[in-house]
Amino acid sequence: MSQHTYFIQGGNTVTLHDHDFIAQGGEGLLYAQGDWAYKIYSNPSTMPPAAKIQALAVLDRENIIRPQALLLDAHHQPVGVQMAYVADTVALPRLLTNDYRHAHHIEPHQILKLLHTMRETIDFIHDQQCLLVDANEMNYLVDSQQHAQVYFIDVDSYQTPHFPATAIMPSIRDYHSPDFSELTDWFAFAIVACQLLVGIHPYKGKHPQFNKKDLAARMQANVSIFNPHVSVPAAVRDFSLIPSAWRNWFERLFEQGERCAPPPLNITATAPALTAPTLRSTQQLHIQLRQSFAAPIHACHSAHGHLTVFAGQQAHLDGGVSVAVSQGDKIIYTPRTLQPMLAHIEQGQLRLMNLHTQTPLSLNLKADHLLLSGHQLFCAQQNQLTAIKLHELNQHCVAAPGSSWNIMPRAHQVLDGLLYQNLLGEPYLLLPQAQACSMIHVPELRGYHIIEGKFEAGVAMLMGYQHGQYDLLCLRFSEDLQHYQWDVTASVEQAQINFVALDNGVVVQLTQEGELTLRHRLHNTERQIRDPAIRSDMRLCQHDAQVLAYQAHHLYSLKLV
Repeated sequence: MSQHTYFIQGGNTVTLHDHDFIAQGGEGLLYAQGDWAYKIYSNPSTMPPAAKIQALAVLDRENIIRPQALLLDAHHQPVGVQMAYVADTVALPRLLTNDYRHAHHIEPHQILKLLHTMRETIDFIHDQQCLLVDANEMNYLVDSQQHAQVYFIDVDSYQTPHFPATAIMPSIRDYHSPDFSELTDWFAFAIVACQLLVGIHPYKGKHPQFNKKDLAARMQANVSIFNPHVSVPAAVRDFSLIPSAWRNWFERLFEQGERCAPPPLNITATAPALTAPTLRSTQQLHIQLRQSFAAPIHACHSAHGHLTVFAGQQAHLDGGVSVAVSQGDKIIYTPRTLQPMLAHIEQGQLRLMNLHTQTPLSLNLKADHLLLSGHQLFCAQQNQLTAIKLHELNQHCVAAPGSSWNIMPRAHQVLDGLLYQNLLGEPYLLLPQAQACSMIHVPELRGYHIIEGKFEAGVAMLMGYQHGQYDLLCLRFSEDLQHYQWDVTASVEQAQINFVALDNGVVVQLTQEGELTLRHRLHNTERQIRDPAIRSDMRLCQHDAQVLAYQAHHLYSLKLV
C-alpha cells in the first residue's frame, strides 16, 4: 500500500493512503480524510495559483466546495489543493433518471427546491464577481439521504475578475455568445434544470433535419425539445412538470435565442396527476395485465418462484402479503422452506425480519448498502463486501455472515447486482455470487463517470458520462465471468438502463426508441420488435423465465405471438 505526505500551506501535513482514494478525474486524483478532501493534479501547471485560491475565498458558502489551501510536495512545490469533504452524496445526474427517483421516492417538489437552491447559489456567486462557466450537470453533488442539498464542485475552474476560465463542456456551451458572462451561466443552468425536470437535454430528441449527434448544430439553430417538429422518447417526463413561468423561460432561451436570468420559481407547485394507458395485445405481442397497485411500481424482484413488487413504500409478495419498506430495503427467501425475510439498514446495522413469524433475526453486522445478486443478499460496509447466509435449524431461521471481499472504502459504487470500483484510476467491476466475487478489469471504462449500472445472468449494462454525453455500455460475459464482449450505444437520449437477462441466455432490452431487442448473451444474432403497444417508459423485469413489464401502477406479462 502506497502513501504520500504533503504540506498544507499555512497548516500541518497530511499523509494520503490508497484507502483514502475516491476517484480519478480529468485533472488528477481525489482523496479524502476526515472532513477534508485533497485534489492532486496530474499536471501541477494546470492547478490554480495561490492568488486564485485567495480570490475564490469570497465564495464562503457551505454548499460551495472551493479550494481552501495549497498542497506542497517535499520540495515545497504546489501539487494540489485542500477543500471540504462532503460524505454521502451522489452525482446530480443520478436524479435525472426515473428509476433512481422512484426508488428513492423523490417527488417533483423536491426537485423544485433543489433548483431554487441552485439558483440562489448562482446568484451569490455572481454577486461575488465570479462565473461558473463550465456548469455542466457533473459539477454538482446532491446529498444521498434526503436529496435536499446540492453542492457545487470543481470550483477551482471558476472564473474570477483576474483569472479567466478557458474550458467548457460542449453540451452546455452557449454558441450564440462569444464570451463568458452571467447570461451564459444562466443558459448552462437552464440546460441542467430542464434535464432535472423532464429527464432530457433540451436539444436532444429527434428532428427530421438533424441526426442525433448534431447537438451543436441544434443549439446554434435554436431547435429544442419545445419545437413542434421534435419528438422525444416516451420515458421523458411530462412537460407539465415544468412550472409555467420556467416553461416560458426555457422556450425564450432554447427556441428564440434570448438570454436572461430565470424568473422566480414556485417551489410549492404540485405535480399533475399522470395516468398511463392500458396496454393491449397486438399481432406481435400477447400482453396480459397481471396486477394493478395503488402506488406506482418502481421495482420487481423474482426469487425461487416468488415475485416481489415494490410500489410506493410497500413491497407486495405474491402470497398476498404487503409490508412497509424504506429506501434500499430488500426481500429475500430462506433456501429450504422459502420463508420471506425483510432486509433493511437501521442506524448503520443490518436488520433481518422473518415476515411469516414477524420475528427479528439475531445478526450483528454493520452495513451501509444492501445488494442483491441473483438470490443472494450482500451488504457493503466501508472496505468490505459480505455475503449473508440464511440457515434453517429446527424450524428456526438463523442468519450469519458468509464470505467477505475487500473493496476500496471511498472509491466504490453499489449498483443493481454489482459494484463499480475505481482502483487508483483503473476501473473494475465486482460481480458477486454466493461463494465468489469476480473482479473484472474493464479498461474500456477509463474516463467514464458511471451513473447507473445493472448486472443480471451474465450481462452488465452501465450508463457512462463522458465528454458531455451519455453512453450505454454493455458487457456480455462468458459462463465463467472472466471474459466479455463489449458494445457501446453512444450519445443516448436519456441516462437509463432497461433490460432483463433470462436464464436461457436471451437478453431482452427495451431501447429508448421503444423497440424490443432480443439477443443471446453468447451470440451476436439479434431480433428487433417494433410494436405500437411498446413504449420506452415501460420498465422490464422477469419472473420464472417470463418477461414482465410495468408502467405506472400496472404490471403486465409479455409474450411473442
